Amino acid sequence: MATNYPELGVGIHLNLTEGRPVSSADSVPLLLDDHGSFLNNARQRRNLLFGREKTEQAKIEIKAQMTKLLDLGLTPTHFDSHHHITGVPCAFLASAEVAKEMGINKARITSVSHRLTGGTGLHERTKYAIGSVAGAPKSAIHQWNKYRLRTLGFQTPDDKILPGRVIPFVQDPVEQFIRALSCLRPGVTEISFHPGYMDSVPNDSAKTAELRVRDYRVSTDTKVLRFIETHGIKLVSFQTAFK
Repeated sequence: MATNYPELGVGIHLNLTEGRPVSSADSVPLLLDDHGSFLNNARQRRNLLFGREKTEQAKIEIKAQMTKLLDLGLTPTHFDSHHHITGVPCAFLASAEVAKEMGINKARITSVSHRLTGGTGLHERTKYAIGSVAGAPKSAIHQWNKYRLRTLGFQTPDDKILPGRVIPFVQDPVEQFIRALSCLRPGVTEISFHPGYMDSVPNDSAKTAELRVRDYRVSTDTKVLRFIETHGIKLVSFQTAFK
């Protein structure tokens, strides 16, 4: 369907943590369990901490996934990954090398920071990131990976906001999203958001299915659209953000 909407920026969501590989199982055995499926997220994160051979096998699989997308007639505007697995050292090196080889020079970033808000409108609120002591190591890794991506020549957003981590939290999802918009800083900001339809992805959990419907409702709400227009927020995709 995306080929019918060339103005839509479509990235590739690389996967090394769920299901079976696109490449042949015998070419990536170090990434798989005894049944030929990828190691689950927790195991794969430990598995891909180090090892040149694992990096090479990750490259094989990532290249197969990117080639499959290209064969469908889509050129990805950027890359990211399921469970953020490309933040782990072996997968990071593999994804960066293959993306460069295939002409993809943009990437998403990750964040675990919370935002504290106050006031009533954009630039009127007190905005700063806070984090827990427990989350500090992960936050440091995310920042380091962003720095490495940029050092390697990839374009990334300047910032990332997760609406669910904007505090104080309110139950109304529309108001909560507007609070997230009010935390925007100058530059390019990625907002983690999953709009969709009920049952559009058959294997979604009930929680994820509800999330898609909720975020679709938020993204089309007139209060959100009015806030975006009133405060001069420019909506961009990875296709247009860095031009």
